[in-house]
Amino acid sequence: MLAVLDTSALLSGKRFPGPAVTVPAVVAEFREGGHSWRLLEYARSAGLTVRQPSESSLRRVRGAAERTGDLSHLSRADVEVLALALEVRGGKGPGEAGGEGEVVVFTDDYGIQNVASALGLAHRSVLQPGIRQQWRWFYWCTACGRRFDALHPECPVCGSPLKRVRAP
Repeated sequence: MLAVLDTSALLSGKRFPGPAVTVPAVVAEFREGGHSWRLLEYARSAGLTVRQPSESSLRRVRGAAERTGDLSHLSRADVEVLALALEVRGGKGPGEAGGEGEVVVFTDDYGIQNVASALGLAHRSVLQPGIRQQWRWFYWCTACGRRFDALHPECPVCGSPLKRVRAP
């Protein structure tokens, strides 16, 4: 099994089964020196590799995150982690063979877990309980009550703030 690690997985200091990989954007979140940096260096010495996902994989993840309503809440590193997992799995759908075999995304981020589920990627929590079901989000205007699938800086109709709401 190939473990694809996000920042929370690296910060946990845990060892993961099989080889582990992460993305440059996750590494960039660590500052040299201090405890967090030592955890990253420990993971590297234990064989952690760093790979950049392709632009086509990044586009697929952004599309899935837009459909679930999570895109506005995912960081660049989050999107890259999911894209790398999709890519090393071979870009296949759930249950299809291809890529480098079984891939598991290790993360405590519920948004990453939600999009991973939408993409058919296996995921496991590190320290927190994981999601129990996949959610879809939409944006609701707090004043006029209109519903939007995509996040806007403000309601395009009345200019009021939008609130992220789980779809029924």
